[in-house]
Amino acid sequence: TWDEDVHFINDVVEELDRGDIPSMFKDRIDLTKRGVCGMSFGGTVTVRTALTDPRFSAALNLDGPLLAKEIFDCKHDIPFMHIIDSNNTNSFNVPVDGALGPVYKVMVSETRHLNFSDAAVILPRFKSLREGLGEIDGYQCLQIVNDYSLAFFDQYLKNKPSELLVQEQSPYKLVEVETRNIPEINAFTVARD
Repeated sequence: TWDEDVHFINDVVEELDRGDIPSMFKDRIDLTKRGVCGMSFGGTVTVRTALTDPRFSAALNLDGPLLAKEIFDCKHDIPFMHIIDSNNTNSFNVPVDGALGPVYKVMVSETRHLNFSDAAVILPRFKSLREGLGEIDGYQCLQIVNDYSLAFFDQYLKNKPSELLVQEQSPYKLVEVETRNIPEINAFTVARD
């Protein structure tokens, strides 16, 4: 299964760090902070894998459907971020209902599913394929995804507090953020104009 594939990759990363597989990565990987990210069904796998593999410290789901029943009943403290199309109405109740840790729901307006992939900048060139995209500029959507993804992983894997994650309102007019279980971050003061 896809879940087993992610567990396998996680095992291989450990083997690389130990030197079991000869490479330049021996003793160079921080195995204490691992994140997992996926888009679409990869996002679904990300959530399920993060909930079943304690080696992961944070998980980011890019517009993936949350289908597995075991997610509904799971109590967890792993930080999650869900970046979704604002029309996606079923993505926040799971795995948030059992969440004890931080959860972010980043809803991007004027998007459709393919906007969260490279297709956002490739498909506009092909008239017949454009219906898979929303109205948002493809490069703008990818910038939003990059900014929120980096802020999330920097905060929860590198312990670098992110101003983007504590703002009451997103700097992007097409983004709305909902949060749950967010601890106060006192490492810096958010500068306001």
